[in-house]
Amino acid sequence: MTHEDSLVSEYVRTHPKCADLHGRATQVFPAAGATHIARVLDPFRPFVTHAEGSRKWDVDGNEYI
Repeated sequence: MTHEDSLVSEYVRTHPKCADLHGRATQVFPAAGATHIARVLDPFRPFVTHAEGSRKWDVDGNEYI
């Protein structure tokens, strides 16, 4: 397994709700479930629930700066 593969596996493991929402979004939106082609991320994008200042949180509770 490459380092990139292990990073993708970790991302998938820690983002199960995002993965589920991505699967649902691909059924109704073109471009891999994104609403704009620039937002297509592999394997799937985070689904943000809220933001405060420079921070965002996704549906799985992961925090981003």
